[in-house]
Amino acid sequence: MNATPSSKRYLFWLFLLYAGLAATMTLLHTEHVTYGRRGPLRMERHEQILDHEGDAPWIYRVGTPMAANAVSEVQEALGVVDDFRDERSYLILRFFTLMFTFLAFHAVCQHWLTHSEAITATVLLAGLHGPATAHYYFQPDSPADLLAWVLAAWLTLTKRDMWLFALIPLAAINRETAVFAVGIHLALRWGEEPIGRTLARTAALGALWAAVFLGLRQLIEDQGHALEHSLIENVRINFTSPDWMIYFFAFLGGLPWLMIEGWPKLPAALKRWFAVLVPYIVLVVLYGRVREVRLMLPVMTVIIPAALLALRDIREASENAES
Repeated sequence: MNATPSSKRYLFWLFLLYAGLAATMTLLHTEHVTYGRRGPLRMERHEQILDHEGDAPWIYRVGTPMAANAVSEVQEALGVVDDFRDERSYLILRFFTLMFTFLAFHAVCQHWLTHSEAITATVLLAGLHGPATAHYYFQPDSPADLLAWVLAAWLTLTKRDMWLFALIPLAAINRETAVFAVGIHLALRWGEEPIGRTLARTAALGALWAAVFLGLRQLIEDQGHALEHSLIENVRINFTSPDWMIYFFAFLGGLPWLMIEGWPKLPAALKRWFAVLVPYIVLVVLYGRVREVRLMLPVMTVIIPAALLALRDIREASENAES
C-alpha cells in the first residue's frame, strides 16, 4: 500500500524527532566520553583492534572499528584531514545507528502500543542513553549491537525473515552478543507458523552466528582476557559495591517493576522475548560491571513496552473503578 500524503508527513516529523534525539545523545557522548579523561586511550584501542592486537573479547569486535576506519578514509578523500577525523567517524556512526534504532524501536512498539505510546517508549529508550554513557571509555560496538537486536525484532514481526540472514553475520562481526538477536527471532516467531519451520530457520541463523564467532577466533589470536577478576570475584564486586548497585537500580527505575506487575496480562510474545534475554542478564552479572548500564539497554527494549502496557492496564482499571 502506498503511503498517503498525511502518512508521509507524519513519518517526516517522526524521522525529524528521532534524528534530533540521536543528535542530542551523540553530542552528549562526545562531551562525556570522547572528551572524557580517558579519551586519549580511545584511539589506542581503535588501532589495537585494527591491528588484531589485544585481549579477548574486544579484539574480536571488529565491525564498528572497521566501519569507522572506512568513514575516516572517506573524510580523508574529501579533504578532511584534521586530528579529530577518526573520532568524528565514530560519532557519525553513532548518530545514524541511534537514529535507526529509535525508528525501528518505534515500529516494533507499534505492534503492541498505540502511536502515542510508541513515541513515549522510544523517548524513554533515548533518555536512558544519557546515564548509559557513564563508566566506560571505548565500547563503540554497543550501539550497533542494540540496533541489531531491535532490527531482528522488527524483521521478525514484519515477516522479513530473509533479511535476518544478512543481519546476523554482520551483527556477529560487531559483537558476540548478536546471538541474542537469533533468540529474539525465535521468541517472536514462535507459534506464528509451523514449529519445524521456525526451528529450522533459527538453527540456520544460529549456525551463521557460530561460523562468524568461531571464524574470528581462528583468524585473530588474542593476548589474554580483559576480565580483570575471576568470575566469583567479579560477581562479588558487582553485588557488594553499593554505588554500583544504586546506579544500576536507579537506571532501571520503575520499569521492571511495572513489567512484573502487569506480567499475567502481557502478550505471550513479550514474555518469550524477555525469557530469551534472561541468560544475557546473567552474563552481564558474571562478566560485566553492573555500573556499566549501557549493557542493559538491549534488555530495556522489551521491558519498556511491557511496562507501558502494564501502566495502560492499571490506568484503565482505575478509570473503570471510578465510573
